[in-house]
Amino acid sequence: MLHNNISPFSTTSHQNGTPTRKKEPRKVSYKLYVRRVLKEVHPGKEISMRALNIMNSFVIDALDRIATEATRMAHYDRRKTVTLRDMEFSCRLCLPDIMAKHANQKAQKTVTKFYAAKVRDRMRRTEMRRGGFAMMQMAAM
Repeated sequence: MLHNNISPFSTTSHQNGTPTRKKEPRKVSYKLYVRRVLKEVHPGKEISMRALNIMNSFVIDALDRIATEATRMAHYDRRKTVTLRDMEFSCRLCLPDIMAKHANQKAQKTVTKFYAAKVRDRMRRTEMRRGGFAMMQMAAM
């Protein structure tokens, strides 16, 4: 049954003329990560499918609230890019005190690690260029 006269078929078709079905968009799920965290925190415990679905919807809702608040903050400052500062403040607004504190500490640690890796990679590339240039100079002599 079609609702609102929307066809479940796309406009493209196979060579024989039969229309192809559109792919459904993937649904975001954090069930795998919830299980991993549970296994890490309480190795002997299990979680029911119903509880897993509840935790999944909780995580999706929390992330949506944080992202919406961060986007709103960027919009207030007339920016199109969400910064780390926007994310930190939106965590403070959307999460309880202790959770926000831990989330911001983890985020800061991750960003520091990311930039350190970026600097290391840049230094390696510069050394390789210098090394290659020095080798060419020695070969020319």
